Amino acid sequence: MPGLPYSRENIRMKSDIIIEMISCLSICLLATVIPISDALKLANSVGMDQERPFEIRGQVTGIAKGSFSITDDSGHAFIHRMTTNKVAAGDIVTVRGSLCPDKGKYTSLRATEIIKEGFRQAPVPTPATLKEITSGRFDYRVVRTQGIVSDAVADGIDSRYFLITLTDGADSAVMVWPRDKDVNSILDARIELLCICRPTYFTSRLFVPYLLEPCRGEPLRIIEPPPTDWFSVDSISSLLNISPSEMLHLGRRRATGTVIAIWDNAYVMIRT
Repeated sequence: MPGLPYSRENIRMKSDIIIEMISCLSICLLATVIPISDALKLANSVGMDQERPFEIRGQVTGIAKGSFSITDDSGHAFIHRMTTNKVAAGDIVTVRGSLCPDKGKYTSLRATEIIKEGFRQAPVPTPATLKEITSGRFDYRVVRTQGIVSDAVADGIDSRYFLITLTDGADSAVMVWPRDKDVNSILDARIELLCICRPTYFTSRLFVPYLLEPCRGEPLRIIEPPPTDWFSVDSISSLLNISPSEMLHLGRRRATGTVIAIWDNAYVMIRT
């Protein structure tokens, strides 16, 4: 009835006002800088097919190809740079972009805008063993580690890279290496690597839980070069009953036989 305080028209008008207020409040909230830890929780609270805008502020700790690591007092994150803005280790930046949950576990932060706010000396990279790296304590952090390059295979997901196995005899980790760089010069070498530790749980890389992303510049130093005689190693006696994890630590071995197949100019099948 007209004239009543709660007529349909009045209710509709009040509903429109409430919706407009909620929209304004949402915009204000989205424009607020939030801690990195809260940004990760926010991203993981939405569905796989959704994205959420974010704004965080922190210090750049390491640069990888097309990405960088960032930290604040609450935690660490790995940012995919979707903009031409360049950053350097030590930069204090405000980052805006979209949060994309990675199957509910780890999060991809895609930066569409980077604003430099200042600079201070970047934190010294943390020394870490391969076992410590795969423990989860160093997720998205810049670390310095050592190991022997025991294997290199073409990356089946991204053809621009090799996947290189780094081992210390007891534990192992996998690092990415550009296909346009010589890999033979580091096979069987003991190296020191400056990298960003990036977890890949619950992604399409089911058997590679961590990827070591070499930092830009000169991230790799050869401590002990590979042997000059490529055949100065043990021969393969049998691969029966050897688990995949044990194969990672075999390293280079000799084999004698007849070549029966070659494919991708990288793989050879032999009959021993």
